[in-house]
Amino acid sequence: MQSLANKAKKSSFIRLDIIPKIIELLVQDDTGIEFVVESVVLLGSLARATLRGMDQQKNAAVMSKQDGSAENVQALLEAHSLEVILKGICHSDARVVEASVRSLRTLYYSSLTPSGPSL
Repeated sequence: MQSLANKAKKSSFIRLDIIPKIIELLVQDDTGIEFVVESVVLLGSLARATLRGMDQQKNAAVMSKQDGSAENVQALLEAHSLEVILKGICHSDARVVEASVRSLRTLYYSSLTPSGPSL
């Protein structure tokens, strides 16, 4: 599983409106497991701040302030990716569960991600 590290590529994916297309494919019953795993990894990667060498608390504190990160998280939330990724933690394939947990952790670094029952 590889994440997308290049900030410009992340922004391009957002501008190309790829997130709703990925979500649409993820909710279909006949989507292949490899695509599901890689797509969940990609969604988490889109939310990830590109800061390196920072501890998690500091990263969480600056994520919504960093250029691109807040916009990426907002785009993910607007596409209802949080709901889809949450379902992934109950999947029968351990790879989907692992990718979902990692993506959720990344999304929840942002203060934009709701933590209450508003889902």
